[in-house]
Amino acid sequence: MHRMRYLLSFCTAAACAALLYGLFVRFPNPLTRVLYPISGSPWELGKLALWPGLCAALVLRRLDGGSSRSGLCAAILLSVGAAMALGAAALAPVLLCPLAAAVGLASYALVLRRLRGGELLWYTALILLSIAYILFTILPPSGALFTDPGGVSAVAPIPF
Repeated sequence: MHRMRYLLSFCTAAACAALLYGLFVRFPNPLTRVLYPISGSPWELGKLALWPGLCAALVLRRLDGGSSRSGLCAAILLSVGAAMALGAAALAPVLLCPLAAAVGLASYALVLRRLRGGELLWYTALILLSIAYILFTILPPSGALFTDPGGVSAVAPIPF
């Protein structure tokens, strides 16, 4: 039964990602652009882990009353980082979301569930990341993290 809650949380993250994709395709508006990646930049692909990860963390917290809140926040932040790294490695979004969710849930199951204390710090970091995703979707800055690698020429940096 212990492993069942992790599987249910993983399925929740996958279902949430599929739902966000369907909403983005059916209703392309500013709200769905905040929730689903609008380009292939690593920053935008991190959305594939943040919003579904929040849903999975809520399910896991509900199923496991003694779970570590700090560990859940750290697992979500880790899965967002994994999604950005996998996005920079040009992995397809269909594979990126489950892999990032698996990284977050596996790290929580193995190590992060023992993390205690500092909930305010972890909550603050997660809230600030969510606000940054909203703001940087509306006004994207320039930089390698925010640039879609599909729109960048491979020959452009060569000076000759």
